[in-house]
Amino acid sequence: MIQIQHYTLDELFRSAVAAYGPSRMCGMIDDEGYTFEQWGRHVLALRKFLLQSGVKPGDAVALHGENSPLWTMTYFAAVTAQAVAVPILNDFLGKEVCNILEHSEAKTLFVSKKYTDKISEWAKDDSSQVFILEEIPELIQDIPLGSTAEESEALPRADRNDLASIIYTSGTTGMSKGVMLSHGNIMSNGEVSSRTFIELKPGERMLSILPLSHAYEFTIGLILGMITGLDTYYLGKPPMASILLPALEQVRPSIMLSVPLLIEKVYRSSVKQQVSKKALLRWLYRFGFGRRFIHRKAGKKLYQRFGSNLRFFGIGGAPLDPTVEQFLREAKFPYAIGYGLTETAPLIAGCAPSWTRLKSTGKVLEGVEMRIADPHPKTGEGEIQVKGPNVMLGYYKNEEATREAFTEDGWFRTGDLGIFDKDGFLFIKGRLKSVILGANGENIYPEGIEAVINSYDFVEESIVLPSPEGLVARVKIDLDAMAEHIKVGADQAQAYAREYAESLVSRVNKELNVNSRVRKMKLLMDPLIRTPTKKIKRFLYHDSDDESDQQNSNNQRNT
Repeated sequence: MIQIQHYTLDELFRSAVAAYGPSRMCGMIDDEGYTFEQWGRHVLALRKFLLQSGVKPGDAVALHGENSPLWTMTYFAAVTAQAVAVPILNDFLGKEVCNILEHSEAKTLFVSKKYTDKISEWAKDDSSQVFILEEIPELIQDIPLGSTAEESEALPRADRNDLASIIYTSGTTGMSKGVMLSHGNIMSNGEVSSRTFIELKPGERMLSILPLSHAYEFTIGLILGMITGLDTYYLGKPPMASILLPALEQVRPSIMLSVPLLIEKVYRSSVKQQVSKKALLRWLYRFGFGRRFIHRKAGKKLYQRFGSNLRFFGIGGAPLDPTVEQFLREAKFPYAIGYGLTETAPLIAGCAPSWTRLKSTGKVLEGVEMRIADPHPKTGEGEIQVKGPNVMLGYYKNEEATREAFTEDGWFRTGDLGIFDKDGFLFIKGRLKSVILGANGENIYPEGIEAVINSYDFVEESIVLPSPEGLVARVKIDLDAMAEHIKVGADQAQAYAREYAESLVSRVNKELNVNSRVRKMKLLMDPLIRTPTKKIKRFLYHDSDDESDQQNSNNQRNT
């Protein structure tokens, strides 16, 4: 592992290329990929191309494309030219992408061919220049270079406090904001992560399935991988089962990062579904020893499906269903939980597979300070506030939002509610803005109720909403699975699904305290609208007595 001293991305670039030069650094699933030396020469050539194209220090260079070595080259070409990288999430709509390009004042954009339609309006401006990511090899083929060592040594030195990147958040509560991250924010987070959780050796394989345009995959994936000399494989496509399973068999990764939704789908489509099909397994599952036995057997199969080489399966970006986590623990699957935000580059707390604790996001990262502000006198729960070298510079061109994000004494407000146990493990209770105030003044955390609802057969997802009569849950039922189970057609299954949702009320309420019990459950016809990191966009939802109204509303929001 290389030693970091100045905590800048140009230092990381020089050090990684020098230390791991002939080793494979990255590539797509089906190609030979690039060594660190080859990748570094492409970065240096592309940097010269940017300078020749008029990019100056401080200019915004935007990226909008699929994960690939070319994406990473573009990012490092920009920051080593002392420009500011603006990665744009692929899930953003065309209007959102153009708004980001205008707000960031980007004049240069590298975009994947498949996304060029999104930026057609912005590209009409004569002052903007657009380059296709897939055409980078042709763009730089005639750029003259000296030796890699000489070219790298000639790079200008950044300061750790210099702005490196602006990341526009996915916005669970409203409009996106441009998070300004410095070189030091990113590098401090990547460096401490690289030596905190497991010891990674140069040449170990990582399979990258989350977007590099999000701080989670970028810092804990790309940056950590460069520090430790990992060999990273990019899927190039969404991680659907038909794509992911062959990739896992081929790559046999040591490390992967995921969002909860992916592993929750695996659990529900394999373990949970298999148990529900067989009477003996259903009976065994009622007992602790039986459930643990089934989980252990299923875990061995799951581990084999992931290539039988996995040492670290990081889960972050949204809360993990406790039922699924219990399965992973009892299956002895090497999962680990992390907690953070884009504004903290991103990691605040985490744990290793060897010291997870059920429902906890682990311990606070070295160098980060955390406090629980205004704790509830009975529960001890309060807002998580942090300080540290990973905390953002602020929101780009938004002084008011920046002021609101920090306390008067300089602590960053995460907007999350949490509590520590006696051993210093952090437990997230919910979002401050999503907390529902009960009739008796008690705080109600919808995420916890949804986790209980989602643990039931045929439930794909749910959202809990306040209403004048009390809490209402809208529930998405897997109609195909239900139809297969009760041996009816998919159309007939909807009537059964409505009855099933209503029957869940009493069963779910037995697992909840009095203040958290739901009054009604209604069918949710469309999948919940989520951010790119799969958090529910709660601000879009309200209770409605008409399922068709809710469906039409969702359709309008998606257009």
